[in-house]
Amino acid sequence: MSRIRILFMLMLFSACQLEYEDNRRLLISGQVVGFENEELPAFPIEAYASVYADTDLIGTDQSNAKGNYAITTISAKNSQNISVYINKEGTYGYQGDRPSITLQGVNFLMMEDSKYTIPNRVRMGRLKEVQVKIHRITNQMDRLEYKILYNAKMKEISFEPGAEQEGESWQCSKYGELFLEDSIEEQTIYVPEGDSIALQYKLVNDDLVKKQQTIVLPYNKTENAYEFEF
Repeated sequence: MSRIRILFMLMLFSACQLEYEDNRRLLISGQVVGFENEELPAFPIEAYASVYADTDLIGTDQSNAKGNYAITTISAKNSQNISVYINKEGTYGYQGDRPSITLQGVNFLMMEDSKYTIPNRVRMGRLKEVQVKIHRITNQMDRLEYKILYNAKMKEISFEPGAEQEGESWQCSKYGELFLEDSIEEQTIYVPEGDSIALQYKLVNDDLVKKQQTIVLPYNKTENAYEFEF
């Protein structure tokens, strides 16, 4: 093997490993909240840095009763992604009645004075069974084909440019169909209380798609349901 090839391979191997700055620390802070801003248990918080297949744990914390957390981490100068795991299953202090949340692309946020602040508050409602109710009210001509998009035990929020659904990636889905002779259909899903879900649907008549759309459905606490009428 030539010296040039050996040197190239050493440089490539070095580029695939995380490198750290000796005298610099980063602060990552944010807040999680309950459905009704109730006092929360302490959630384990972990921060990771990665470059290619190399991933390191760079800091940990626990959220307080108000959901605030702040992780002081070492600074990886060649990191491609910084992620924060909240209530990761298998970690000490994991709360099984709440979702696990992954925040991806923290390094794409604006950094001020070596500090990343997670925008907005991350919702951590209790996991529960909720009904999705679909009602045929005025449309008596079309068949409805639909897909429910939602998060359950895992949620992922990305801060990378161009992330869909305002940074939220749906982890679960359910399909269904409402025929002309049907007036109502209900589906049961397991979701964090208070979260919104998405509904993708098509109105079909004689195999012709008359309308298709994706909408976000808010949680109705009184009915413990999500409702769609057409």
